[in-house]
Amino acid sequence: MDLERMRTMQQRRAGAGSQLRGIWKVLFFLYLPIALLFLAVGLLSRVIKGASLAFFLRDVVATGKLPFFAGFVSQLGGIL
Repeated sequence: MDLERMRTMQQRRAGAGSQLRGIWKVLFFLYLPIALLFLAVGLLSRVIKGASLAFFLRDVVATGKLPFFAGFVSQLGGIL
């Protein structure tokens, strides 16, 4: 029984490894722009006076002091 579990775990680990080898380029080019965007926002928050990192990451409704339902259709479209 234990030998079967070990074989199953080894097969799953090998399968996950082969999948990762197949898509690592896609993941890299997907997450690299996101990481660069956060880095740029962090640098901008240090360069621009009066603009903190929280200002850039805050919700637009909170920043613009709009009613809570502003942008509902846009958010709904993003969710769907």
